[in-house]
Amino acid sequence: MLKSRNIAGIEIFRASPAHEERVYKIIKEAVFKKFTPGRYTDKAVIVEIVNLMFTEYYALLDEYLPKVSPREFVTYLASEYERYGQVADAHKLNKLSEDEENLWQPYALHARRGIKHLFELLCRSNMASDKVAKTQDEQEDAISMVFIAVEELVSLYMRSDNYRGFLDEVTLTLDPSEFTYFHVEEDGKLKFDIRESVRDFEKYVPSPMFLQDMAAHAEILDASFVETLGLSYRDTLGTLGWIIDNYSDKQNPEALGMFEWKEAIETIALNFRITSEQAELLLNGFCLSAQTMEDRELFRPKQEYRAYKRAFFKDPIDGVDWIFFSRRMAQECLSILIADVPFRKLPPEWQSVSVKKALDVLSLKAGRWFENVVERNLETLGIAGSSSVKSLSLGNGQSMKIPPEVGEIDFLGFHEAQKLLVIIEVKQVGFTTEPRTFLDDQSKFIGDSKSYSAKFIKKYNWVLENVENVEKHFAHKFNLDARLEVAGYAMVTLYPTIVSTKIKEFSCVSISEFMNASQSGEIWPFSKKALLKSE
Repeated sequence: MLKSRNIAGIEIFRASPAHEERVYKIIKEAVFKKFTPGRYTDKAVIVEIVNLMFTEYYALLDEYLPKVSPREFVTYLASEYERYGQVADAHKLNKLSEDEENLWQPYALHARRGIKHLFELLCRSNMASDKVAKTQDEQEDAISMVFIAVEELVSLYMRSDNYRGFLDEVTLTLDPSEFTYFHVEEDGKLKFDIRESVRDFEKYVPSPMFLQDMAAHAEILDASFVETLGLSYRDTLGTLGWIIDNYSDKQNPEALGMFEWKEAIETIALNFRITSEQAELLLNGFCLSAQTMEDRELFRPKQEYRAYKRAFFKDPIDGVDWIFFSRRMAQECLSILIADVPFRKLPPEWQSVSVKKALDVLSLKAGRWFENVVERNLETLGIAGSSSVKSLSLGNGQSMKIPPEVGEIDFLGFHEAQKLLVIIEVKQVGFTTEPRTFLDDQSKFIGDSKSYSAKFIKKYNWVLENVENVEKHFAHKFNLDARLEVAGYAMVTLYPTIVSTKIKEFSCVSISEFMNASQSGEIWPFSKKALLKSE
């Protein structure tokens, strides 16, 4: 019989300690069969050990997943995904007790990502049922082994990708006498809890947020979508939302959503008067199949065809294509898809030359939107100034252009009472919890002389070198007659980024972190320098 645990008043499946012990022994034996106990600091060797563990966990999935009746299992997985989602909601709001938090954090936190991967693996197998175990007990035993293996797999992936690149140094101790025989000292240093920042997000960012403002996107993208798919951007996403809502049960979100592929294509084509081919492009942009996921691996998060912005899984039954999905997962994937659009990311099925041009325009508008959000928040702190500063107005018809090698300053302002000069760099980074994308952010923020950090350092140094002309600019544009004494500078991002922990030259904080710290009472709690001026 499958066991459950109650967390935050919600019953979620948890495998028995006996099953945990079985998986633990299998992986431990495999590790020490090939590697000797000791201390490892060579990243290449550590990655080799990690890859061995990946192989062993996948071997367990290959052995036990086929023993479970696939169509019954996806129904069960959809129910568990909803339940784990409810616990995740409570976790984000800090509603778990200390004991519940201790149970949730190590592995259960990764269960939803693991369930997504099980959906992928089942779909990739074409829902093969030729090896299904004959008894219910055998199938339930297999479910327990599968759950533990996939949770451990996700946990290892989430940690190990940082070993490959993000962490400068990695120290692994393999000790068979310890329960945690695979111990990386640096694992504890990368705790990146963004719950408080995300919780306060709506206090400082107006709703609807531009990244998720479908109506604002539609103004720019509709025409190109009509040209490409035969219906507008708004109708494209609205149709996906309608399908999710219509073919799943709002009153029972744990239930598996299902529809027949051909029927949905005909309905879309008829209602919007588009061709069946165009309707297929629309649905294929949100769909996964055995063919598109042939090379799917958990630790390759940049793969297009994965359960991240796609939530419809194709299942051929007796020559007829059906789609199955989790209602919660589909709604989450659709939200992520929409939020990624201003970053020029769309399913390839929806791309065209005209769509690409429209995305470029949308991306620029999104950047300006966030600059305005930052400027409005600065105003509430008593900081006046201007966004997108290309030159300084010095009065008497004179101006001073900012050199092209320095570039436009996102916000240049001052706090008169505090005699504070304020220099802000605005970066609208997307939300991510994927370790592999941490490396992408790292290369953008601190990679080389063209990185965000290098460019911002040039900007605030230029301002500091030209502070007297900056004061003339403020006097001319804002009638400032006070002498500024301190320069405060910071990079402000839309969402928190883990790369901020690696930036030492200046403060890098999310808009929520920036505002919360600014309102704490301390005068400019970020990077600052005394202004040096000629007498």
